[in-house]
Amino acid sequence: VDNLYFSHFIQSLEILATPDALKFTETLAEKCRGEVIVRETLNEFIAWYQTYEIDFYDHTYEGRNTPLIQNWKQIFIEINDKQNLLSALSDSHHAVSLKDALDLHQSRLNKLDSLFHLINDVQRRWVVLVPIYLKKSLPSEHDMFAKADAQFRSLMKTIEEYPKVCRLIEVESSSQADLAKVLGASAVNLERYQQALNEFLEGKRLIIPRFYFVGNNDLLEILGIKNVENMGSIQPHLKSLFQGIVRINVFNGHIVSFQSSVGEVVQLPDPVHVTERPEVWFAELVQIHKNSLSELLTKCMNSNSSDKLDTFPSQILDLSEAIAFSSIVEKSIETKSSFFHLKEMFQGKLHSLTRQNTFESNLVRSKKNALILDILRCLDVIDDIAKNRVHSVSDWAWQKQLRYYRQCECFVRMSDTTFGYSFEYQGCQPKLVYTPLTDKCYLNLCQALK
Repeated sequence: VDNLYFSHFIQSLEILATPDALKFTETLAEKCRGEVIVRETLNEFIAWYQTYEIDFYDHTYEGRNTPLIQNWKQIFIEINDKQNLLSALSDSHHAVSLKDALDLHQSRLNKLDSLFHLINDVQRRWVVLVPIYLKKSLPSEHDMFAKADAQFRSLMKTIEEYPKVCRLIEVESSSQADLAKVLGASAVNLERYQQALNEFLEGKRLIIPRFYFVGNNDLLEILGIKNVENMGSIQPHLKSLFQGIVRINVFNGHIVSFQSSVGEVVQLPDPVHVTERPEVWFAELVQIHKNSLSELLTKCMNSNSSDKLDTFPSQILDLSEAIAFSSIVEKSIETKSSFFHLKEMFQGKLHSLTRQNTFESNLVRSKKNALILDILRCLDVIDDIAKNRVHSVSDWAWQKQLRYYRQCECFVRMSDTTFGYSFEYQGCQPKLVYTPLTDKCYLNLCQALK
């Protein structure tokens, strides 16, 4: 080739001009162009493989800094694209001379993909479980997690020192133990720890079903409350555990009251003693908060005081009014009394509640608004039973209404369904306006729960 000159081609024009020679030359040129493209593409891949770096961020918890990989989505997209690229090059008939190089890089890329998936799996589990491990929430499994923790943190620090992807393969090849096996063992240990944690938390949730409404980390934070000084930890989770309670108030080591989001405070008749076993005092709180509302209902129904709005929670005021309404209506039906006088009585209550008082607090105004909506519903019910000429409490126009009763226990009826009233605290929230559609919804729901 070094002694090949242009004159040699001029001298051989007659030979090169033959059809067979031209066809051979074109085929050879096409193969050369194809091989050049394959080589250039392979060189681009090699450049990516040698220069692509992994991005890290610092995971800090309890004073421990651990480098963790970020942008996982981008990493897997890059690897997938390069796998498709090498696969396409291998299928090309121009890559015969480069087959060994392509096979080598495909093997490296597949190993890289497998390692990244293992690291991703271990990292996700580790991030979730390390706070639990550091709090020593599961002492029996502490040693098992400690081994996986040490291996994982050491690996991540090594990778961070040499963040290029090609170094990950070199670390895997140069390590005495198979890196994939080490990561697999760490994943198994973390999975066992996770399983032990799930079994521990499931046991607590079976005791107190409300704990199903909080995540594992939040539940562990609640279970970590061992004294009154840590009670602040439970306050953010109360919204998930109760319908209307957003805060509990503690005095001298006892829970003495709870309150709603608008500041309505309900005192507990029997303060709950905070012990080192959160599941015990929490279960007691659940029961006593219901008992306190039941006792308040009895007091409210027996009270003739004019300051009920200041004395009783909104829920109890509404409930006592609903029970009184059911009793009065059924008595009127049984005695064949005029519904006109009944309507006048509730219109008088409505007029009394709607009178303006500039000195009312926002809480009292919220209680009044709830009572006004209930009385407006009562007036609609009276109009409906009068229109349908109800003569018996078993008539459909009355049976289809949502009715509240208090005998030995408090219960709710609608049509042929009966449910016990749970006394779960609802707070002093804005009420849903009663319409024919909401009545149909309540009726269908009651039938579904029957």
